[in-house]
This record gives sequence, C-alpha cells and structure tokens, in this order.
Amino acid sequence: MSTHSILCKSIVGISVVLLAIFSDSQENVRAESIDLSQHVPKRIGTDFRLGGPLSPFINENFIGSGRCANCHSILVDKNGKDMSIANHWRSTMMANAAKDPLWQAKVASEVSRNPALKEVIEKKCVSCHMPMAYRQENELPDKYKTDSKVGVFHAYLDRNSKLHEAAQDGVSCSLCHQIQDKGLGTEETFSGKFTIDMKTPAPDRKIFGPYRDPIRDTMKVSVGFDPAYGPQMNDSALCAACHMLYTPYVDSKGNVVGTFPEQTVYLEWLNSIYGEAIGKRHEISEKVGEVRLCQECHMPHSEDGGVVIAYYAPKEVQPKDHFSQHHFVGGNVFMLNILMDNLAVLDIRASQAKLADTRARTIAQLQKDTARISIAQAEQNKKRLTAEVQVENLVGHKFPSGIPIRRTWIHFTVKDSDGTIIFESGKPLADGSIAGNAADESSSGFEPHYAE
Repeated sequence: MSTHSILCKSIVGISVVLLAIFSDSQENVRAESIDLSQHVPKRIGTDFRLGGPLSPFINENFIGSGRCANCHSILVDKNGKDMSIANHWRSTMMANAAKDPLWQAKVASEVSRNPALKEVIEKKCVSCHMPMAYRQENELPDKYKTDSKVGVFHAYLDRNSKLHEAAQDGVSCSLCHQIQDKGLGTEETFSGKFTIDMKTPAPDRKIFGPYRDPIRDTMKVSVGFDPAYGPQMNDSALCAACHMLYTPYVDSKGNVVGTFPEQTVYLEWLNSIYGEAIGKRHEISEKVGEVRLCQECHMPHSEDGGVVIAYYAPKEVQPKDHFSQHHFVGGNVFMLNILMDNLAVLDIRASQAKLADTRARTIAQLQKDTARISIAQAEQNKKRLTAEVQVENLVGHKFPSGIPIRRTWIHFTVKDSDGTIIFESGKPLADGSIAGNAADESSSGFEPHYAE
C-alpha cells in the first residue's frame, strides 16, 4: 500500500498505471481465437504458416520437437479450434530458451567477469537452457566430450557441433516428458538436477503424460518412446526443477563460497494460498479448492474439451478434456518482440504470426490475471491531495518473479481540467529507465523506501 501526497490546484483526473519491465501493459491487445485453417498442413488443402521446420534430430536419449510434431501439431478441440502442442510451443520462451539473446549475453558477461569460473557458470546455465545437449554429453562423454577451452556454451552454439540441434531445441518435448517422479519439489532436484532415465533403450524408455492408460504402440513404433501415466506432469514441482535456481557466489578472491537463490518461483507459490503441499496431487480433471498449479495458469486447459488428432488418429484414441495448452505464457513481451524482429539472425523456427499470438496471450494475462491496481482512497484538503494506491497480487508467486532484473512500478499522474499533467511519478523513459529513480540515474544508487 502506498500513499501519494501532493500540493495542487484544481484536480479533475488521477491516472494510475501498473507497469512491469518486459511487458507492454498499456497496449490494448485482445487474445484472438485461432483459425484452424491457418495451422494445418497443405496436404489437406489449406495454408501452412507456422515458421521454419522444427528440429528432427535424433540422438541416444532425446528427439527433436519436429519428430513429435508429426502427430502433435494436428490437434483440435470438439469445435475445431487449434490445440496443437507444437504450433503453440514453438513461439514460446521455452522453445527459444537457448536462442534468447539476453540469456546468451548474460552468460558471456558473467564468464568475462569471472573467467576462472567459466566451466561452473556455463554448466549451470546450459543445464536448463540447453538441457538435452547437456544431459546427452554427460551420459556419453566419450562421444560428445566438449573441449574444456571452448566450453559447453560456445560448443553447443557451434553449428558443427554434434549437439547443436539438441541444444537449439531448447526446453523441448522429450526433455520435460521424460523427467522422472523422483525428488521433485525438493532441493535435490532444484537448479536443473532432475532425473531422466538415460539407460533404458528405445522403444522401452518411458515418456510421461497426465492421462491414464495411454495408447502405447503408435509412439513406440514412430518415435521409440513408451507412453506412460505420470502424475508429476500435473504438479508444480515439475516446474520447480528449473524455476528454483541457486547460483554460486564468490568472495573477494574469486572463490565460490556458497549459493544464492537467483529465483524461487516455486517456493513463493508453495507458500501462497494457491499452493499445493509437496506430495499432495490431484488429477488433471480435478479442481481442488483455491489450488492453482503452475500448469493451470501458464498452460491453461482447453475451454471446450474434446481434444483429438484431426486426422489419421489411431482408432483407440479418445478425445481429451482438460487438455493443457502449451502456451507457456510468462511476462516477457520485451523478448518476444526481439525474437519477432530477428527471426533469421536467431534462427527462430516460429513465424512472426505465431510469436504475435504468444505476445497477445502474454499481454492479456498481464492485464487481466496478474495484478489489480486501484485508488483505494483520494482526499483533497485545501491545496493538498492525498491518494492511497492499492496493488493486489493475483498470482501465486511474487510480482514480479523469476530473474532479478524484472521490476514493477507505479506510473502515477494527476491532471488539471485542461488535461495538463501537474504531478507525475514513475514515468518510463524511452531508454527503459524511470524518471527520478535513483537506481536508474546512478549505477551505485538505490531508490529509498517511501512511507508516503
């Protein structure tokens, strides 16, 4: 709760806007329904405008998203609305985790400042941003061993690397859906230390989903995975494997002396009214009190249900209700805009149209479901106006949450009868800084706390 007190003359308008870095919260964007005819292959007579081909790589333990897309990019609900996993996922930050230029720049800058810790930094970062490549190298070091002088980060970015395609496929299908139900939601699996069965060969290796009694033979034959029910797929603890991140810190001599929580999204959620205790789970079709899983907000269920493969589906396939759409909506409009403007340079496999879809969903969630701001009370006493501003966090974690560079602030304006601004606080400037913010005006500055 914050109170603004100012001296003023004739007041006719008070405007308060809650802004978050990485978001365009003032943009009036409406989430549109998707016309299925734009998203199905040409062979059934319509236009195909998704972007570049998804990766078809195959190695010992993982496969590219392009392999999964053969069936999982032709899903519709009972009303014909596109529910295709690959079509939605390809334009998300999960799909583009390895291609995120801000992440790449941060890795490079950290290594530049701490060259002696190059291996520690790079392995920590790629374990969640390039997880399939990192896991595969660790499992088969004789075949995939990276030159220590080059380091895993630059090695995986090299187009000639055997693991380049696995790295570039980001947080992909055969990564998340192979995570075992072992220690999730506990410190032993935080910071990318989840468990994957790397020993069982195809076609008997398990790939998990949230539905019971899956049809097995088709996937075993086509992609070499054995589908199995995995209750962990409908558990926020699964997300905690990477969204609980502890990074090392060093003393004045450059020695690692401990770890510091870089982000604690899962524990924030666990201790909120929306949290579900570790080990307490429910079926994907159930609604339990106020519990809201990560998946339920960031992968919202299909509204109409009846999701099924549009054609050539095995006859045993039954339509699925409560289907998790792979939207993976976060708060990063800023980066989505960068990806849209640099498709070729960054090798983005989603079209501008698909990225625009993800951006629209992101802005809609930020505007409607993330926070609520209001003027709880405004009082004018002679020439002084006092306004009490209330911000209500609607999410289960902190707002903002995740990486520390995110921030939220209030843009507060007061106008006179002519529409002239007579008081303004929190104005965002063209370079991204906030007018009057001490921390923005000086790299060593700190904006003080204000009681009013």
